Amino acid sequence: FRTRAQIERERDDGMKRNPLGPSTTLGPFLEAAWSKRKTNNNVTGCDYLILMLLWGCRKSEHAPCVWGELLSEEERKKTSHVWLEDSGTYGPYVFFYWTKNGRNMRLPLGGMARTLLERRQISAAEEAAERGFKQSSRRWVFPAKSKFSKTGHYSDAKDLLDRVREEAGIERLTRHDLRRSFGAVMTTLDVPRGVEKRFLNHADSDVTDTY
Repeated sequence: FRTRAQIERERDDGMKRNPLGPSTTLGPFLEAAWSKRKTNNNVTGCDYLILMLLWGCRKSEHAPCVWGELLSEEERKKTSHVWLEDSGTYGPYVFFYWTKNGRNMRLPLGGMARTLLERRQISAAEEAAERGFKQSSRRWVFPAKSKFSKTGHYSDAKDLLDRVREEAGIERLTRHDLRRSFGAVMTTLDVPRGVEKRFLNHADSDVTDTY
Protein backbone atom coordinates (compact mmCIF):
# COMPACT_ATOMS: atom_id res chain seq x y z
CA PHE A 1 0.00 0.00 0.00
CA ARG A 2 1.17 3.51 -0.77
CA THR A 3 1.60 6.05 1.98
CA ARG A 4 -0.22 9.39 1.80
CA ALA A 5 3.10 11.07 0.95
CA GLN A 6 3.66 8.66 -1.96
CA ILE A 7 0.16 9.31 -3.28
CA GLU A 8 0.72 13.05 -3.07
CA ARG A 9 4.03 12.81 -4.96
CA GLU A 10 2.40 10.72 -7.69
CA ARG A 11 -0.38 13.27 -8.07
CA ASP A 12 2.10 16.11 -8.30
CA ASP A 13 4.28 14.25 -10.81
CA GLY A 14 1.23 13.42 -12.92
CA MET A 15 0.05 17.05 -12.78
CA LYS A 16 -3.33 15.94 -11.48
CA ARG A 17 -3.69 19.12 -9.45
CA ASN A 18 -3.61 22.40 -11.35
CA PRO A 19 -5.39 25.13 -9.36
CA LEU A 20 -5.57 28.62 -10.80
CA GLY A 21 -2.88 30.92 -9.45
CA PRO A 22 -4.45 33.84 -7.52
CA SER A 23 -1.95 36.30 -9.03
CA THR A 24 -1.40 34.59 -12.40
CA THR A 25 -4.11 32.53 -14.13
CA LEU A 26 -7.17 33.39 -12.01
CA GLY A 27 -7.73 36.75 -13.71
CA PRO A 28 -7.36 35.45 -17.29
CA PHE A 29 -9.74 32.58 -16.48
CA LEU A 30 -12.46 34.93 -15.21
CA GLU A 31 -12.03 37.27 -18.18
CA ALA A 32 -12.30 34.37 -20.65
CA ALA A 33 -15.31 32.83 -18.87
CA TRP A 34 -17.12 36.18 -18.80
CA SER A 35 -16.38 36.74 -22.49
CA LYS A 36 -17.71 33.26 -23.37
CA ARG A 37 -21.08 34.12 -21.80
CA LYS A 38 -21.80 36.32 -24.82
CA THR A 39 -21.33 33.62 -27.46
CA ASN A 40 -23.10 30.42 -28.54
CA ASN A 41 -25.70 30.44 -25.75
CA ASN A 42 -23.06 29.83 -23.06
CA VAL A 43 -24.55 32.01 -20.32
CA THR A 44 -25.71 29.14 -18.12
CA GLY A 45 -22.53 27.12 -18.56
CA CYS A 46 -20.22 30.03 -17.81
CA ASP A 47 -22.24 31.04 -14.76
CA TYR A 48 -22.06 27.42 -13.63
CA LEU A 49 -18.24 27.46 -13.87
CA ILE A 50 -17.77 30.88 -12.28
CA LEU A 51 -20.01 30.03 -9.33
CA MET A 52 -18.24 26.69 -8.89
CA LEU A 53 -15.04 28.71 -8.51
CA LEU A 54 -16.61 31.28 -6.16
CA TRP A 55 -18.10 28.60 -3.91
CA GLY A 56 -15.33 26.01 -4.08
CA CYS A 57 -18.00 23.35 -4.43
CA ARG A 58 -17.97 19.95 -6.08
CA LYS A 59 -19.57 19.70 -9.52
CA SER A 60 -22.42 17.57 -8.16
CA GLU A 61 -23.36 20.04 -5.42
CA HIS A 62 -24.52 23.20 -7.17
CA ALA A 63 -25.84 21.68 -10.42
CA PRO A 64 -29.24 20.64 -8.92
CA CYS A 65 -29.85 23.95 -7.11
CA VAL A 66 -33.31 25.49 -7.46
CA TRP A 67 -34.64 28.93 -6.52
CA GLY A 68 -35.47 28.88 -2.83
CA GLU A 69 -38.53 31.14 -3.04
CA LEU A 70 -40.28 28.42 -5.07
CA LEU A 71 -39.92 25.95 -2.19
CA SER A 72 -41.86 25.60 1.01
CA GLU A 73 -40.03 25.96 4.33
CA GLU A 74 -39.93 22.16 4.71
CA GLU A 75 -38.71 21.63 1.14
CA ARG A 76 -35.84 24.06 1.70
CA LYS A 77 -34.52 21.77 4.44
CA LYS A 78 -34.06 18.89 2.00
CA THR A 79 -33.36 20.56 -1.34
CA SER A 80 -30.24 22.28 -2.68
CA HIS A 81 -31.24 25.86 -3.36
CA VAL A 82 -30.27 29.51 -3.66
CA TRP A 83 -31.85 32.17 -1.44
CA LEU A 84 -31.31 35.76 -2.56
CA GLU A 85 -33.28 37.73 0.00
CA ASP A 86 -32.24 38.97 3.41
CA SER A 87 -34.21 37.25 6.18
CA GLY A 88 -34.36 37.29 9.96
CA THR A 89 -32.24 34.15 10.29
CA TYR A 90 -29.96 34.16 7.25
CA GLY A 91 -28.80 36.62 4.65
CA PRO A 92 -28.47 35.57 0.99
CA TYR A 93 -27.02 32.04 0.81
CA VAL A 94 -26.62 28.84 -1.17
CA PHE A 95 -27.60 25.57 0.50
CA PHE A 96 -26.18 22.19 -0.56
CA TYR A 97 -28.22 19.22 0.63
CA TRP A 98 -26.54 15.92 1.49
CA THR A 99 -23.03 16.55 0.20
CA LYS A 100 -20.30 13.97 -0.41
CA ASN A 101 -19.55 13.57 3.30
CA GLY A 102 -23.24 13.20 4.15
CA ARG A 103 -23.58 16.67 5.65
CA ASN A 104 -25.60 19.67 4.54
CA MET A 105 -23.77 22.92 3.87
CA ARG A 106 -24.89 26.54 3.82
CA LEU A 107 -22.63 29.25 2.35
CA PRO A 108 -23.23 33.01 2.51
CA LEU A 109 -23.30 34.77 -0.85
CA GLY A 110 -20.58 37.31 -1.51
CA GLY A 111 -21.28 40.39 -3.59
CA MET A 112 -20.11 38.94 -6.91
CA ALA A 113 -22.04 35.70 -6.46
CA ARG A 114 -25.23 37.49 -5.43
CA THR A 115 -25.12 39.89 -8.38
CA LEU A 116 -24.39 37.04 -10.80
CA LEU A 117 -27.31 35.03 -9.39
CA GLU A 118 -29.68 37.98 -9.65
CA ARG A 119 -28.79 38.18 -13.35
CA ARG A 120 -29.02 34.38 -13.55
CA GLN A 121 -32.58 34.42 -12.23
CA ILE A 122 -33.66 36.55 -15.17
CA SER A 123 -31.64 34.75 -17.86
CA ALA A 124 -32.59 31.27 -16.58
CA ALA A 125 -36.29 32.08 -16.91
CA GLU A 126 -35.74 33.51 -20.40
CA GLU A 127 -33.74 30.43 -21.48
CA ALA A 128 -36.38 28.04 -20.18
CA ALA A 129 -39.11 29.91 -22.04
CA GLU A 130 -37.12 30.07 -25.29
CA ARG A 131 -36.43 26.33 -25.20
CA GLY A 132 -40.06 25.44 -24.60
CA PHE A 133 -39.60 24.08 -21.09
CA LYS A 134 -42.64 23.53 -18.93
CA GLN A 135 -43.25 25.90 -16.03
CA SER A 136 -41.94 23.31 -13.53
CA SER A 137 -38.56 23.26 -15.29
CA ARG A 138 -38.02 26.96 -14.65
CA ARG A 139 -37.22 26.25 -11.03
CA TRP A 140 -33.60 25.36 -11.82
CA VAL A 141 -30.80 27.86 -11.23
CA PHE A 142 -28.92 26.17 -14.09
CA PRO A 143 -31.56 24.83 -16.53
CA ALA A 144 -30.54 22.07 -18.95
CA LYS A 145 -29.82 22.92 -22.57
CA SER A 146 -32.43 20.45 -23.80
CA LYS A 147 -36.00 19.98 -22.65
CA PHE A 148 -35.39 16.24 -23.08
CA SER A 149 -32.81 16.24 -20.29
CA LYS A 150 -33.50 13.52 -17.71
CA THR A 151 -32.50 15.72 -14.78
CA GLY A 152 -33.81 19.07 -16.02
CA HIS A 153 -30.67 20.90 -14.95
CA TYR A 154 -27.27 21.69 -16.46
CA SER A 155 -24.54 19.32 -15.32
CA ASP A 156 -21.65 18.85 -17.75
CA ALA A 157 -19.35 21.80 -18.42
CA LYS A 158 -16.25 19.83 -19.37
CA ASP A 159 -16.15 20.87 -23.04
CA LEU A 160 -16.97 24.48 -22.21
CA LEU A 161 -14.25 24.55 -19.55
CA ASP A 162 -11.74 23.29 -22.11
CA ARG A 163 -12.67 26.14 -24.48
CA VAL A 164 -12.40 28.72 -21.70
CA ARG A 165 -9.06 27.25 -20.62
CA GLU A 166 -7.68 27.44 -24.16
CA GLU A 167 -8.86 31.01 -24.62
CA ALA A 168 -7.22 32.01 -21.32
CA GLY A 169 -3.97 30.29 -22.32
CA ILE A 170 -4.08 27.84 -19.41
CA GLU A 171 -2.44 24.48 -20.10
CA ARG A 172 -4.37 22.25 -17.68
CA LEU A 173 -7.60 22.84 -15.77
CA THR A 174 -10.35 20.48 -14.63
CA ARG A 175 -13.63 21.22 -12.89
CA HIS A 176 -12.20 19.99 -9.62
CA ASP A 177 -9.25 22.34 -10.12
CA LEU A 178 -11.76 25.18 -9.72
CA ARG A 179 -12.48 23.85 -6.23
CA ARG A 180 -8.75 23.61 -5.57
CA SER A 181 -8.42 27.21 -6.78
CA PHE A 182 -10.86 28.28 -4.08
CA GLY A 183 -8.60 26.61 -1.54
CA ALA A 184 -5.51 28.25 -3.06
CA VAL A 185 -7.06 31.70 -2.71
CA MET A 186 -7.91 31.07 0.95
CA THR A 187 -4.34 29.94 1.60
CA THR A 188 -3.02 33.09 -0.09
CA LEU A 189 -5.26 35.19 2.17
CA ASP A 190 -4.01 33.33 5.27
CA VAL A 191 -7.48 32.08 6.12
CA PRO A 192 -7.27 29.97 9.33
CA ARG A 193 -7.11 26.24 8.60
CA GLY A 194 -10.29 25.51 10.53
CA VAL A 195 -12.25 28.09 8.53
CA GLU A 196 -10.80 26.78 5.27
CA LYS A 197 -11.88 23.26 6.22
CA ARG A 198 -15.44 24.44 6.86
CA PHE A 199 -15.64 26.32 3.56
CA LEU A 200 -14.38 23.28 1.64
CA ASN A 201 -16.73 21.06 3.65
CA HIS A 202 -14.07 18.48 4.46
CA ALA A 203 -14.68 15.95 7.21
CA ASP A 204 -10.92 15.20 7.37
CA SER A 205 -8.47 18.07 7.88
CA ASP A 206 -5.76 16.03 6.09
CA VAL A 207 -7.77 16.38 2.89
CA THR A 208 -7.83 20.16 3.33
CA ASP A 209 -4.03 20.12 3.52
CA THR A 210 -3.83 18.76 -0.04
CA TYR A 211 -5.71 21.78 -1.35
